[in-house]
Amino acid sequence: MGFIDDVTEQIKKKPDQYYRLTSTDLAKHSRRKIQGYENVSPSDPEIKGTVAEKLAGPDGTVRIGNLILQRTSMDNRARLKKQVEDRNQARLDAIKRKYQDDGERLKRALGKQHDGLKIIAESKDE
Repeated sequence: MGFIDDVTEQIKKKPDQYYRLTSTDLAKHSRRKIQGYENVSPSDPEIKGTVAEKLAGPDGTVRIGNLILQRTSMDNRARLKKQVEDRNQARLDAIKRKYQDDGERLKRALGKQHDGLKIIAESKDE
C-alpha cells in the first residue's frame, strides 16, 4: 500500500458521505465545487486524530501532495454517476445510429445489388 492508501484508510468516513481526492488544478477543483463537493477541513471530526490532520494545506484543506480531500452526499454522488452513465449511453447510441445509417446509405447506393449485403451492426432493443 502507498501513502495515499494509508491516509485514506484512517479517515473516519461518514456512511452518508462520499470522499474523493481532487487535483489542486484550479479548473478541476472548481468543477468539483460546482458539482457539489466540499473541501474536508483538518478540524472536521472524520479527520481528527488521524495522520490526515497533519496534512493541512495553507487554505485549511487536507492535502496529500497535489490532491485535496473532498466530500459530497451519497445522493449527489449517485446523481453525478447517473449523468456520466447517461452521457456514455448517448454516445454509444450515436455511434450505433451512425453505423446503421451508413449501412442503409450503402444499400441505397448499391441498389438492387445489395441483396447479398449483410448488416454487421444490428440494433437490439432491450
